[in-house]
Amino acid sequence: MWKAIKYILIFYAFQIIGVIPTFFLGSVKESSLLIGLLFSSVLFIVYVLLKKETRPQPGSFTVRPWTILLPCIFVWLAFLLPEFRIIETLDLPDTVFEDIDTESFYSVQGVFAIGILGPIAEELLFRGVVLDSLLHWDRIEGRPWLAVILSAVLFSLAHMNPAQLPATLSMGLFFGWLCYRTGSLLPGIVLHVFNNSLPCIAGMVSAEESRYETMADYFGSPWTEDIAIALSLIVCIECLVVVVGMVDRHFPLKRSACIEYGGTLGDGEGEPPK
Repeated sequence: MWKAIKYILIFYAFQIIGVIPTFFLGSVKESSLLIGLLFSSVLFIVYVLLKKETRPQPGSFTVRPWTILLPCIFVWLAFLLPEFRIIETLDLPDTVFEDIDTESFYSVQGVFAIGILGPIAEELLFRGVVLDSLLHWDRIEGRPWLAVILSAVLFSLAHMNPAQLPATLSMGLFFGWLCYRTGSLLPGIVLHVFNNSLPCIAGMVSAEESRYETMADYFGSPWTEDIAIALSLIVCIECLVVVVGMVDRHFPLKRSACIEYGGTLGDGEGEPPK
């Protein structure tokens, strides 16, 4: 557990180190922030990959069959509408983006900083170092489901933004479960990059600022919104059933070795590490 907390603090330290030089660039605050995020993500990725204690095994970046990624993407796409409804209903305060002009995020720099490098760094940390250390924590040894939940909670808290809580918690649970069962970081990296890149790319493509303040405004009426959410939930559940079936078939869980099997220690092929 202390190892998990230590590396989360190191992650924050790299973010601070990455942002400091941008204050001397004399550019816009938001643009400087993107440059800082790019720099800090690269630093942390290199640090984790070079350090023996945290370096994932080569099999952690592959998954077979790779076709399991397709239903995972559909699960996440179908979950977006219900997720937006939850966020809109809870109306939690936005403590991070409320006072920031996100216009600069919809750029090539935004795609690389927020959509690609940021997710890779976070997956190496939370589904790599943090989840792996929790799986080996003696207080919850033999209860991998608890390790996945705790890693998801830490992932949510690390964002320090209540408005993002529904998204980060659901991401942490789904990505953590996939990492534990497949023994690979790849599904989480692909889904995380997909999740973060999509808004940046959509903002680049769309020249007009969104005129919709609520989901009901977008769909035209509350009942059409409800139908769309219901259909999305059906698709999400059906795709999730497919994912669970593929995981059970290709990555059978060996109860007698549940701690060593999964996390960053697996080989991405459904076999415990040698």
